[in-house]
Amino acid sequence: PALRDEYVITDSVVQNGINIYYDSLEYLRPRVIARRILVQPENLFRERAGESTFNLLQSLSGMGRVDIQYEENNHADSTILDCNIFLTPGSNHSIALGVEGTNKAGDLGVAFDATYGNLNIFNGGEVFNVHLRTAYEFVRSRTNDEINNNFYEIGITPSLTFPSLHLPFVNNWLANRFTAKTTYSLGYNIQRRPEFARNFFNFNWKLSWASQRNSLTHNLSLVDINYVNMPWKSDKFQEYLNEVDPLTRNSYD
Repeated sequence: PALRDEYVITDSVVQNGINIYYDSLEYLRPRVIARRILVQPENLFRERAGESTFNLLQSLSGMGRVDIQYEENNHADSTILDCNIFLTPGSNHSIALGVEGTNKAGDLGVAFDATYGNLNIFNGGEVFNVHLRTAYEFVRSRTNDEINNNFYEIGITPSLTFPSLHLPFVNNWLANRFTAKTTYSLGYNIQRRPEFARNFFNFNWKLSWASQRNSLTHNLSLVDINYVNMPWKSDKFQEYLNEVDPLTRNSYD
């Protein structure tokens, strides 16, 4: 009862026989909430259903707090319990910054990383992340100590994670048994060195799911594509590649 006083109802909707009340803007879509509630009306009380409901709701990104309360009200049947579930949203945005120094064979450098995340971009617990990376390295000339022909790197990796498995016929069966996620990510990176120019592109489609007690996690990459393009190589570097083993040479073709 004390917890209920913290909420002011401004809207309501019925989804799958469950009454859902909002005290502000629609933070989560009704369907997203209802499919994670395993405590169903007119069913027998099961403690496991309450625990699974809590885990499924708490696993949503951006969820601040989940409280489940059972109450005995003045029902004609004294065995009937009312179940009230209170959801409190957490922070919707996250920012992470990082700086690191590098030292490769005496060539000093610095790298900057920045990651922005929206933890509920479509009001369904979906997470959008974008990671930016820039690096610069002071490459010394091999004939003198002058700084010349330095190295730089620029990369971006956006990703989108859904709180469900994007597989036909399987997602509904897993929904009540596991916490599941599907992640799509793209990456593009350019590198410029005195010896060569190199571009990277990758695409990944990954599934992950865990049991309700999170004792075992499974990961499956359905698609993992990596493409490397080298638009330019110096003559001296090409001569070096001609002398090394085929495995090393193929990695730069």
